Amino acid sequence: PGRHRIHGIHGGGMTEPEKWMLIKTSLTIGVVSHTMKRTGWSENDTLRRFLDSEVYECLQDEETKTWYFSAYQLSEFFENELEGRRIWPDM
Repeated sequence: PGRHRIHGIHGGGMTEPEKWMLIKTSLTIGVVSHTMKRTGWSENDTLRRFLDSEVYECLQDEETKTWYFSAYQLSEFFENELEGRRIWPDM
């Protein structure tokens, strides 16, 4: 009860929580990768900083719709946050 199955093109099923976790993980990997390239920080340092960010906090809340943005856009928001400029588009 409360767990819906989502069927992909390969016939397997994924629950809503599993799908949500996959989206968050994929976006996090993309943000960390892009930020590492732009800053030269290590993976661990970049991940630690991102996990402590407001952007990541918003990404954890499905209702903020932050996951609508691409990893590139989220990395831009994250870098803005690090520079003290918290610029978020109207949602």
